[in-house]
Amino acid sequence: MKLLYFTQWPLSDGLTQATVLPNLNWLLDHPDVTKVVFCSIEKKAHPSPPKHPKLLYMPIYVKRHRWRLLDKWMEYQQLPVRLAQLCRQHCIQCVIARGATAGSISYRLHRRTGVLYVVESFEPHADYMRQAGYWGRYSLSYLFQRYFEHRQCQTAHTLITVSHAYRALLLQTMPRPPHSIAVAPCAVQEDTFAYKAMARQRIRQQLGIDIQTPTAIYVGKLGGIYLTPTQAAQLFATAAQIYPQLRLILLTPMATEPLRRALEAQSNAPQIAFIGKVTHPQVPDYLSAADFAFSLHLPTPAKRFVSPIKN
Repeated sequence: MKLLYFTQWPLSDGLTQATVLPNLNWLLDHPDVTKVVFCSIEKKAHPSPPKHPKLLYMPIYVKRHRWRLLDKWMEYQQLPVRLAQLCRQHCIQCVIARGATAGSISYRLHRRTGVLYVVESFEPHADYMRQAGYWGRYSLSYLFQRYFEHRQCQTAHTLITVSHAYRALLLQTMPRPPHSIAVAPCAVQEDTFAYKAMARQRIRQQLGIDIQTPTAIYVGKLGGIYLTPTQAAQLFATAAQIYPQLRLILLTPMATEPLRRALEAQSNAPQIAFIGKVTHPQVPDYLSAADFAFSLHLPTPAKRFVSPIKN
């Protein structure tokens, strides 16, 4: 079978490295798969793509505008056309979309070409964003995404959710046969992310943390569907009341100043041992250096359907 695998995340994004590439490697090793055309959306020159005799990496470059809605409108208009060209050129038999937002593009591609499509990591993205206060109930972003999620439920060959709870809800609310909805929680490679005592010692020595000092870590973004920098700082300060010598390791691709200022505003904030971005292969070593981790997803009703890769 010839597949097209589509994600809207750039190749260098941590989520692509942590969740997309392992799935892609599994597909490439499957004996029934003869070719995979892998597409990601890039704003600039991409890093070295994964290499495999069955794999063809085709980055799609998009021009970003000042207005986010204009960006989204252009994506919904242009991406299905570009992906349809690739489907015809490479005789694609099935499209796999990573997530409900990529599934929206794949639905439009399906309408254009008739090629069947699968949405993996299908989640109620519109509800995540609305309940977090990021999108309004009547905002165009919410209404469009909610509509396209409904259309995916009607037309996708298979939906792969990340939780059994969401599969159960879909079976209750959507007229789909049970075998057309599968579950595949987000997962990591155990050998890569296993605890390593040597890494713990090396990273702690590098950061100036005593081997016995309680240390916590957070990996990911802030704001949107996650706690804001202020909310996160309040949580960290509460933890510091339990562990007075607490040190923080904060791995984030976002600007660090808002979180630094929020922590400075807390009277008993823990000390930051490290804050910034590291490469995905470095993350396991920093995890080994910590004693426990924070998961800063906002506790909204739809989050019972989530399976965070950071967890």
